[in-house]
Amino acid sequence: MDKTAWEDRTWWLLVGGRRRLGRELAQALAKGHNLILTTSVSWDQEEAWIAELSKQTQVRCLLWDAASPDLVPTMMADLEALGAEG
Repeated sequence: MDKTAWEDRTWWLLVGGRRRLGRELAQALAKGHNLILTTSVSWDQEEAWIAELSKQTQVRCLLWDAASPDLVPTMMADLEALGAEG
């Protein structure tokens, strides 16, 4: 798929759950949507899975730790940056 076709896709934000249900949802949605994936745990060791998803669609991965006192400012900054990207 060419880059232009990806730009016309709707973005889906999946909060948490990169295993089991979240992974299945991401893989199903990747066929027709761009994805923003979030987790409270490092994305380390998920490179192969993310690379496979990236062959189908645009993928952004964010780290949102619910235990962090900076969660809300982090979320707002991340969403603002994504908005600036288009």
